[in-house]
Amino acid sequence: MIPTPIYHHTVSFFADCVKKLLTPYDSGGAQVSHLFNSTIELGHGKSVVPDIRLNLMPGYTTYERAVTTWIGEVDFSQSRAGGREFPTIDAAFMITIHEAEYNLPQDPKHVLVSQPLTGADFFTGPLTKPVTELSPVVVGDVKWAAINAVNLFVFLRGDDGKFNFSIDDENPNAACGVLHPGIDMENVTTLLNTASQRLINLIADMMEDHHDDVARIHLLRNEVATVTFPIDWSGFLWDIQHALFSTALARYNIWLDRQLSKQISVEPGHSNRRKQPANSAGSRKKKRSRYRM
Repeated sequence: MIPTPIYHHTVSFFADCVKKLLTPYDSGGAQVSHLFNSTIELGHGKSVVPDIRLNLMPGYTTYERAVTTWIGEVDFSQSRAGGREFPTIDAAFMITIHEAEYNLPQDPKHVLVSQPLTGADFFTGPLTKPVTELSPVVVGDVKWAAINAVNLFVFLRGDDGKFNFSIDDENPNAACGVLHPGIDMENVTTLLNTASQRLINLIADMMEDHHDDVARIHLLRNEVATVTFPIDWSGFLWDIQHALFSTALARYNIWLDRQLSKQISVEPGHSNRRKQPANSAGSRKKKRSRYRM
């Protein structure tokens, strides 16, 4: 399972890019909403719960008339099925994160138990941009967290109304990029731009159906060709690196607590007072997630 900070930072960063793309185009004729971990009913008792979901709503109408147009997943556990079976979805995204194995010390008398670390010990390495590689978090000669690879996939619905999830040169509606190790995102960027342009066209169509401001619709139509998806891949890596720091710190605190518990259980008369875990000073604010460590 992906550690909570890595999962959350990844979803949040991508969602922020989508918001930045669409903020100028949110209007009375087409409202935009972003939902996280929201169930999509596919019918016949089937449903999916994508990590991120983009809805468009015509005018000031009820939520029941919302049209789901984009869905995204970290590790893409469900988005392919949702894309195939939900006809309004135009684009689907997958971000895969392959975490490296880690081996935490098993000795309850390890030096890091008697000499606890602080939160600042974990927030080292590439703290400034640009970031081109993810660095493992090694503190006290222990690798607490590391990522081997990060890939991003983009899929668009074809002219035949179907998704083709094959990644090859003959499929213009699918792209795969490498974010780590090394940054090779040219094909993904191109397809994200195409998806963005199609989305703006869809917003213009919805505004026309709602008889919105004609001049504004005309402006949207003229801008479509120059619309790009606003993402900084180096900034994305920087965000994931900070998530690695947070993951390592959380993992250390859990480990330390367990080692202290072992000491209490084996040492007669040992005080029940435990050393305080390292705080997360310097870390980014964390949000609640449905995942656990």
